[in-house]
Amino acid sequence: MSYPVPQDEGSQTQVPQGHYAGDIWDRKEKFVEYAAITKLDTECDRRARKGVLREAIHEDWSRLWSTGVLKVNDAHDWREIVELMSEYLRDQRIPLLDRLNFHDRSQFASESVDKYYAHLQILYDSCWFDLDMNYKCGQGGCNGEVRLVCNTCREAVDINARFRQRTQRDRLIFGLHDQDMQREVLKERLTDLTLNRTRDICRSHEGSTQTQDKILTKEVNQVRKRGRGSNKSSYKQGKIRGQEENDVKKKRKEKN
Repeated sequence: MSYPVPQDEGSQTQVPQGHYAGDIWDRKEKFVEYAAITKLDTECDRRARKGVLREAIHEDWSRLWSTGVLKVNDAHDWREIVELMSEYLRDQRIPLLDRLNFHDRSQFASESVDKYYAHLQILYDSCWFDLDMNYKCGQGGCNGEVRLVCNTCREAVDINARFRQRTQRDRLIFGLHDQDMQREVLKERLTDLTLNRTRDICRSHEGSTQTQDKILTKEVNQVRKRGRGSNKSSYKQGKIRGQEENDVKKKRKEKN
């Protein structure tokens, strides 16, 4: 069975120097899925894998490949080439513009919490926050890596991981579309409000809301069904049915 190669829609990669780096991670994940489904790594040799990748990327990337800007050689496999694309963007792109995209990202009305969070992760990876957290020693030209160490146990602290979780947690909360969900999250103490805890609360609220909506829809449909069986005029049926539907919604709202 053959599978269509995932094509780049060109929405963000028509001009490589001008798009946010998160698109590379998004595209990479899709190609990884394609490679797994088609058994690309085991069924094709390196040259064929590179050819498939080249067919999937935008023509501007292919041009950078052809002109030697990406520094692709015969030994590179498709994963290494994708990393070269990321490095190129890192050199060309101003991280502050990508950070603006991250901090401006809010949940869409019809978007699930999981999809919203997944896209936040992609945007976060394009912001290069690790550049700010990667401190170097400046004493006597040492340039060694500086790490935070606990004063008690002397164990190193992974400040990058903590910063990542707290930054994503904050953006997730601030960008929630459902204000009731946001208020539910903000009831928690900040010290207990980890990223995972925030996601759990949001999922629970989202599932509860969806269940209530289904029940409300079922009750409204029952009201409409009873109205269609009445002998009253169409005008009176519509007026009565509308009042009954409003009563159902009002009761449901009062319960919440």
